[in-house]
Amino acid sequence: MAINIQSLFSDIIETPAQRQERMMTEGILKGRELTGGLTGLARTQAPLVSALAMQMPQRQEAMRRGVGGMLGLDVRTQSEKVQDILKKGDTSTPEGMTRLARALQDVAPAQAIQLRQAAASQQAEARAAAAQAELTRLRTLNELAEAEQRRQTEAARLEADATEQTRLESLRAGLKDVVRRELTQYGPSELLESYEQRIDGGQFDSAADAARLFEELNPEDKLIPYGNNLYNADTGKFIIAPQTDPQTGVIMDPSLKDHDPASISRYFQKVRELRNNTSLSEEERYQQTTAALDILLPIIPEEKYQAVERNGETIYVSVPASADKRIEKEQELNALNARNLASAEQARAGIAAASRVRTEIEKAKADGKDITGGFVDVVLTGVPGSRQYALSTELSTLEGLMALTGLAAARQGSAVGATGFGALNQAELQLLKDRIAALRVGQPYEQFMQNLEVIENTLYNLEQRSSVELTYDQYIGLEPKPEPSIINRSDLSLEE
Repeated sequence: MAINIQSLFSDIIETPAQRQERMMTEGILKGRELTGGLTGLARTQAPLVSALAMQMPQRQEAMRRGVGGMLGLDVRTQSEKVQDILKKGDTSTPEGMTRLARALQDVAPAQAIQLRQAAASQQAEARAAAAQAELTRLRTLNELAEAEQRRQTEAARLEADATEQTRLESLRAGLKDVVRRELTQYGPSELLESYEQRIDGGQFDSAADAARLFEELNPEDKLIPYGNNLYNADTGKFIIAPQTDPQTGVIMDPSLKDHDPASISRYFQKVRELRNNTSLSEEERYQQTTAALDILLPIIPEEKYQAVERNGETIYVSVPASADKRIEKEQELNALNARNLASAEQARAGIAAASRVRTEIEKAKADGKDITGGFVDVVLTGVPGSRQYALSTELSTLEGLMALTGLAAARQGSAVGATGFGALNQAELQLLKDRIAALRVGQPYEQFMQNLEVIENTLYNLEQRSSVELTYDQYIGLEPKPEPSIINRSDLSLEE
């Protein structure tokens, strides 16, 4: 609140004109007082008395100043005192007005109170203005902070999206490489394109879905999905590894909930050794650090890791940690051995059927006759008593055995969650299905015998694997699984 000093002290501070008028009024009043009591002759002197009375205020003022100055007294009027104080005062700030009010307290108390009120009002206005300015500043800072937070959040989101997209592209490329290797190791596969499309479509992006994919490709692997990772307990290697620092290859924030604590300790001990190995180049150190991820082991509920010496090195095998878990593993083992026994029996039945087919073909060949490859041969499959009819019957027997019994049993090794030691992988299964479907009397002799040879070898390998009855220690990995005698199918010509 602004204050007008001149107006505030107008009834105290006299202007020269006001002072002159006041003294004149006092002189007139004094003259009237003196001449009012004169009578008779003395009344004729009234004008002189009035004139003298008019001069009395000025003379009294002069005498007051003179005598007061001689005696060292403060003979200033209230107006003069106020004027002197105001000359030294500062009314430009609330603090100055407060000091001025204290100086005027004894001279002009009423005005001093008003000055204090004006100072308090200005202080309140100043505080309000400062508060408003601070609020505006804070709002501006808050808006800037929010804008920066939004920018950082968006940048983090874009970075996370890019990282996730890179991870997915890398994962999908790796999955397609594995699928391509598994499905084409025995020749061209009609399943490859379908699998690649499913991978690109994101059907196997999670660890659990990737585990399902590898379960289809190779049911013998013991896969452990946890978090975004996928671990092959049979090979002791990650299929989908934990996320690592792109610069150093070191795992980022290993979780004690996901990884075995002892394996984390062994992993970082290996990382320290690699860091201190000055003989390694940066690329070699990065590659070996990345490979060291396989030291980490996933936590498996109700299981613990046990060190086992195998082939001159120490490996860690997850074994049941409770009686209930051991019983569960024993039940899985019994079911597996039973399924493998059934699979072996079906494989032997298929081998016998294939052998009878081969016998029919070779007998006819020994007699100088071909019973496949011609139109007449196809026609004769419907004539009872003909060699073509007998061959067709054996082919139907073989196809029926494989389509409805043997193949299904062979695939159930992992269908209920147990490791399928004797099961066919996806490529073997598809190869067998394709070759059985292609085994027709109308095929030329060479192609027919080639398909038959592939079928016999596949069934023989299935029978060899399925005939092995695993022990408990072999099943849980404390002892190595026996190596069945497997035919090297790379020696076979698989051209259609």
